[in-house]
Amino acid sequence: MKTKPVSFVLALVLALSFAFSACAQREPGDTTAGDSPTEATVPETAPATEPPSVDPAGPSYPLTPEKREELEKELEKAKIIYGEHKFFPYLQAALRGEIDFSVPKLDLKTASEIARRYKDGEIVISELKKIQPLPDCIAGSGVKILVYWPDASLQEEIEIVDNRFALYHRYDDRTLPPVLTLSVYPASTSDAVGETALKNIDELKALMQERTENSPDTSYPYFEKVLSGEYDFSARRLTLEDVKRILEETDDPAVITERITELQPEPDLDDLNAHFHPYSIPYTGKTTYFLNYNSSTQLYIDRDTKTGEITWIKYAEWDINGCMIHETRLFPKEKTGNGPGTQ
Repeated sequence: MKTKPVSFVLALVLALSFAFSACAQREPGDTTAGDSPTEATVPETAPATEPPSVDPAGPSYPLTPEKREELEKELEKAKIIYGEHKFFPYLQAALRGEIDFSVPKLDLKTASEIARRYKDGEIVISELKKIQPLPDCIAGSGVKILVYWPDASLQEEIEIVDNRFALYHRYDDRTLPPVLTLSVYPASTSDAVGETALKNIDELKALMQERTENSPDTSYPYFEKVLSGEYDFSARRLTLEDVKRILEETDDPAVITERITELQPEPDLDDLNAHFHPYSIPYTGKTTYFLNYNSSTQLYIDRDTKTGEITWIKYAEWDINGCMIHETRLFPKEKTGNGPGTQ
């Protein structure tokens, strides 16, 4: 029988010795290739709760401590205005270091240029979103409203409502309606304000029928008395010039009410129990005047439903196709020097 060379036996012994030594030195829980444990063993010194995993590359746009503090303050302010449980995609992404601040946000000038450039509403909305893919806030109740504001003051904002139209608002006081509202899209299709003025009592009847069907909870005090014959259709009615003159002479809500009532005893529309302004406490109700029987020039007077006191007055113009041209708050008067866009 042949015997194996001594060198071969020696090599075999050394290989086995090396293998056993490597197994002895392996840490508990090591699952390198060749092993198939059913459960990894966790060292006794491991913390009970592991910290969340972090991208080793870090955020794309790391924040300075000052910038992070600025963004956190802006987020807290937004939560107060829009609600604690709303979504704030842009700010949340910014705090994760995912926003390039060298890229401008959506503003009125850019939005207006886009709205004038394109005729198709879907293209306009799509182009607006391309400027700033992440909205500052997702809001709305029953409708989806994407809100964009150009800076941390939150005094100016653009709203895209249900992907159908876009509005610009400028505020001086977030407890009040905007000082100014403009239609970004659709832009006014006509400047022929006045063509929708009612010319006779038959047109008033037709308007009453249409509005009663669309808004059954709204009453029409002045219109009803005109149709009943108590008021003459051709009698003098409230005008915008009347209201401006009254507001120049007094800022007392009780006197304003008295002076307006002297010129027109009742409003054309009264939905004091149906209207709710989200920034008003307590709930408020709105009365509407069609200035000179013109549904394109309207005056809105909001009142406290408990005291009847005026809280704000707005004037709005609409074109003949029902597109809002602009809306301006007349009372309280605008507070000046409070941020961008203030006139």
